Amino acid sequence: MKSAAQIDRYQELYQKTISESMLFLAHWELTYSCNLKCRHCYVSKDLGRQEFGLDKAKEVINQLRELGCLYLVFSGGEIFCRKDFFEIASYARDQGFALRLMTNATKINQANIEKIAALLPLAVEISVYAASSQVHDLITGVSGSFENTLHAVQLLRKKGIPVVFKHIVMDANKTELPAVKLLAKEQGAELLFDFCLVQKDDGSDQPIQFRLNQEELRMFIDKNNLPLRNSQHSDTLLCSAGLNNIFISPYLDLHPCIGLKLKLGNLHEVPLRDIWQGSRKLDSLRKLKDSDLTACFNCGKKGYCFRCQGMAFQESGNYLAASSFDCEVAGVVGGIIREKGGS
Repeated sequence: MKSAAQIDRYQELYQKTISESMLFLAHWELTYSCNLKCRHCYVSKDLGRQEFGLDKAKEVINQLRELGCLYLVFSGGEIFCRKDFFEIASYARDQGFALRLMTNATKINQANIEKIAALLPLAVEISVYAASSQVHDLITGVSGSFENTLHAVQLLRKKGIPVVFKHIVMDANKTELPAVKLLAKEQGAELLFDFCLVQKDDGSDQPIQFRLNQEELRMFIDKNNLPLRNSQHSDTLLCSAGLNNIFISPYLDLHPCIGLKLKLGNLHEVPLRDIWQGSRKLDSLRKLKDSDLTACFNCGKKGYCFRCQGMAFQESGNYLAASSFDCEVAGVVGGIIREKGGS
């Protein structure tokens, strides 16, 4: 566990990278291939485009290193569906990057656990949708996925590799959080959860149909006794997208973050440094102030809002606009706080 001094030092470093537009973290989706069929998945393959190869991956890793990037997050699709995953990840580790791996873990087994351990990942983040195979496999669309995932968790923990359960809440698993919390504790894993489902990359609203409605959301927050933010503790409605982090797609399209799919360029065509240091779109993001959010700045729900610029951009094509989903969540949270006598 980090000491208070270490946490303060990290926060100091993190804020410095934001204020000076230093590339701190890159989130890289290595592939859109996946062995599961999750009902809420946002991925849409473009059959007319090819994913990058190993030589190009090494070139991009070198460009990230030259810009001083420290952290690399690898996700998919499913990262272990790439036959060259360990060559990519090992090269990144050899270049000094700290790695986080996002996976469904169903392809982690006794044959590759030593290779994973050799990467010294900060954590392996694993999608866990329920504490039972019945619900988890319903969401993944593949029978046996829960059993394989849990087996992988046990292999990772035996190697001392930190594990994080990533739990996305939707209609099919809205009562599962207490059991998933217990499962995470039993397995020695951290737990993160969210209920933000987004449309597919091709614009389809299919995943959104699985979102909790307002009443379900209110009951979920209330029954799970979630900490609620109120106006006395509100901070900026802006985020760090493009300030000290970047997102790379399997086609090497560059975006400010995984949520904000504002295309900045393509690494097949333009070097990373030229985009990071010369993009007008990134420059605009870095100059944003809360007051630029004219629809949100004076909103009565502001103190309860966890506004996502990516969500606003997805809904309206304008990342300065209000997000109807975030407004809805803020309204529910504000209502609960008022019911409990808060401000």
